[in-house]
Amino acid sequence: MKLNQVSGKNNLRPAYRAIKRLRGSTRSSANGSVARSDACLCKTPAEITERLRQHYQNTLNHSNVTPSADIDDFADSATPDVTVSEDVPMLLEVTKAIRRLKNGRAASADGITAELLKGAEKPISEALHKVITNVWSTGRVPAK
Repeated sequence: MKLNQVSGKNNLRPAYRAIKRLRGSTRSSANGSVARSDACLCKTPAEITERLRQHYQNTLNHSNVTPSADIDDFADSATPDVTVSEDVPMLLEVTKAIRRLKNGRAASADGITAELLKGAEKPISEALHKVITNVWSTGRVPAK
């Protein structure tokens, strides 16, 4: 085979091309790699959106804590950072953030890992962007 012929030479480009051709496409079109709370996989972008909404509802909504005068004073005296954008994050920013997640880390309580998010990058990015945009504009995590 051609792979055997080129592997002994210093030019490995043909070898890599042959391996890539043999391996086939590496693009994943899976959009069902996010598990619902009942451990079944989400099959549609709407299910993924709902699962992410549930995740962030549980993660971000906490009971009220005891007020702290020191923290309140610090917050009152803080000046806004003009270098930080207050605009709604763009879809590209969400996609880039997902790509920068480190693999091999422990999943959170809901079982969602970086690999799961990256495995269905496009539908996850779109669903997560929708949730983030909603939270950004309303200041609240939606109940449903």
